[in-house]
Amino acid sequence: MKRKLLLSIALALCYCMAYGQIMSVTQYEIDALKGHSKEIMARANFLAEEETMRTHMRYRVLRRDEERLARYIREKEIRKCCYDFIFPDSLQHRVANKMSIDEFYTDSINTILLAANNPYISGENLTFAIFRAKDIEIDDVRRDTIMSHALDMARRIKLNPKLDVWDEEMLVLTKTLTTRQLDKFFYVKYSPEIKKDVSNCWQRLTEAGLTEELDSAQEVIKARMYYNLRHKITDIFRNNRTARRSNLAELNKQMPQMVKMLEALEKKEKIEEEDNKNKTIGKEFVW
Repeated sequence: MKRKLLLSIALALCYCMAYGQIMSVTQYEIDALKGHSKEIMARANFLAEEETMRTHMRYRVLRRDEERLARYIREKEIRKCCYDFIFPDSLQHRVANKMSIDEFYTDSINTILLAANNPYISGENLTFAIFRAKDIEIDDVRRDTIMSHALDMARRIKLNPKLDVWDEEMLVLTKTLTTRQLDKFFYVKYSPEIKKDVSNCWQRLTEAGLTEELDSAQEVIKARMYYNLRHKITDIFRNNRTARRSNLAELNKQMPQMVKMLEALEKKEKIEEEDNKNKTIGKEFVW
């Protein structure tokens, strides 16, 4: 039982070290487990059960990761409980070592939480890219690169919850993903808005009787690409107004016909609305 337990912890440590964490099981912990396994296991299992439930209540966890999460938490609590016997007379040493173990397991647990798209742990864009990696066709190597950056941001956000990592996220995505993957990222992220905009555009033109000469299939594809690029530019240059305006201006030169027609229609409707409003105001002063 003890050998299986130590082997289990060792295997978990190998996974954790893949993300740059280095904290070996100490001889003190091994000795504590050998001498007090019954007390340690009873206490650790109780604490781990509570911590696992608390994590599930606070965060989303993918079904495939539930067992791994429970294992990390259990191993963490076992190691922490060892220090009740290693330093029975030193509160400071017990707490310091338990804090170090908590920190050590944070990245491993966060890899599970980020994969389920939990907000506020790291940057929202990297978290979304990890969550939808399959849909965006991100390979394992690129996903691991994004995960490493997301974990680094999570550590810094934990220290400063108000930290703005948006520009840093965009830099990571633009450097890590191919152009096609980056375009797919924004399309997946904004798919509901893009579909709504395209549908609204076509419906408005249809109601105005302006779609007869348009190739619906081609125009819808072009409109989707256009709206997707708008979101891409707006996100990448969110904090750079000059670059955002410049890139949007260039994009507008390639505006699809149906979008141009919608803008013209809306402009016409606005002028008519203003004219009707002015006529109404004029009548009020006639007596």
